[in-house]
Amino acid sequence: MGVFDLFTTAKAPTSVNFASGGKHALDTVAQQAAAAAARSSAHFPHPVLDPRVHLLPSVLTFPTAVRNAFPTYSAFLHPTNYLSFYTTHADSFQSAIAICIGFSVYVYVMQEITGNASQVDGLWTFLPVIYTTHFTLFSTGTFTWPAPRLLLLWALHVLWSTRLTYNAIRRGMFKKGEEDYRWPLLRASMNRITWEIFTITFIAPAQNFLLAITALPAYVLSLLARPEYFANQPTRPTTQLTPADGILALLLITNLTVQFIADHQQQLYQGFKRGLDITCTKPITLPADKLLLLQGGTSPAGVVTKNGKAAQQHPDNVPLYHGFTNGDKKRGFVTRGLWAWSRHPNFACEQTTWWIFYAYTVITFLPPSTLIDLGTTPAGASKIGAVTSKLAAKVAEKIAVPASLVSPPWWTYIFNYAVLGAVSMNILFLASTAYSEGVSAGKYPAYASYQKRVGMFLPVDTLLRGIYYWFVAPDNVRERIEAEVWGAEGSAEKKNN
Repeated sequence: MGVFDLFTTAKAPTSVNFASGGKHALDTVAQQAAAAAARSSAHFPHPVLDPRVHLLPSVLTFPTAVRNAFPTYSAFLHPTNYLSFYTTHADSFQSAIAICIGFSVYVYVMQEITGNASQVDGLWTFLPVIYTTHFTLFSTGTFTWPAPRLLLLWALHVLWSTRLTYNAIRRGMFKKGEEDYRWPLLRASMNRITWEIFTITFIAPAQNFLLAITALPAYVLSLLARPEYFANQPTRPTTQLTPADGILALLLITNLTVQFIADHQQQLYQGFKRGLDITCTKPITLPADKLLLLQGGTSPAGVVTKNGKAAQQHPDNVPLYHGFTNGDKKRGFVTRGLWAWSRHPNFACEQTTWWIFYAYTVITFLPPSTLIDLGTTPAGASKIGAVTSKLAAKVAEKIAVPASLVSPPWWTYIFNYAVLGAVSMNILFLASTAYSEGVSAGKYPAYASYQKRVGMFLPVDTLLRGIYYWFVAPDNVRERIEAEVWGAEGSAEKKNN
């Protein structure tokens, strides 16, 4: 079978009249779903994972759907036409495309009016929830009560948005005129034409598109509510929660908690560096002796006892505020707590979030597994699954699907097109973080040592670097780098803060 055959053998389910009702209609639906499963079985565990069945047709027919809803230019002036388009489209992804286009236009226009490139930044904490809500409530052309797994996925998105919105408010990101510090630097590095091209291609549409496809897991799960799949449910139907759902939810909550701690440590440090509290609006309150040290003097706060003798500790190593020292302040960037194990622990958690959301599509279609199901029997592997399997087998026999192609490749159970959201986020964060680190390296002399000693995202990377510096690199090199990163006490201090 060639590459061309891969895109021609599977066909989308044909239309069926559901209005006739009765057992015959149900049988027709079951047979239709079974036919789709049989045609896609060589490549996909379920038809909803085949982008040719729903995703690509909705994208390709989007222009036609728009022309039908807005036959004249004047039709765009009537709000009721937009509501009609939203409620009568053939696929919920089509209205998601329209929403994405609307936000892209808004972002571009507002940036041109205000000159502020952080328009998407102000929407970042809300848009994934908007798209997920759309797919959760509106999947078959009418508003439907969501299945439990889809509802759980939506609730976790809301939890993610709540945490991120809180952190954005605390950092002042929603203040009028607030702009991410990187945009002016990037703008200054381009001429006017290049910046305009970058704006009209990446800042406005590409970022909005990225935020839209983060909701692809919800879209995939929502497709299972379509009538043609009533009799062709996956291994773990979305109508029933399983132990795997709870495990993923717990992982996400843990991940968000770690991210909250990382952001909290960063906020504490940024305030301390400016002599302010965590709100970055009020001066920090310190005992007089520590305040004297913070101002560059010596005081009893710096006196330590070693071998029965009192000695003045170096002012840069005395903990002053939540474990931070003058040395931390002079360094210019935080290296304590979670930031001692990852240069960007908050970004690492953010990227992990999208993989956890994606995992909900994986557990839905994976074959029964003791590891995943913890000894329980997935609903889809029981009565419904048995009926569907028989129907699929009969249809497969009629359309002459080769026996060797009935089972899809193993990797199709793990990877489906919903992974585009998580992968795209990884790429964006990698590029954005690399640019940010270039700025930091040029601003803070010790940042190069921080990059050598601590991994960008993964703590295991930091651990491996530690093994290298302790057992391979010369002692003087390790001591110099760790002193620049954590102060004269090195790794002993980093573990205590």
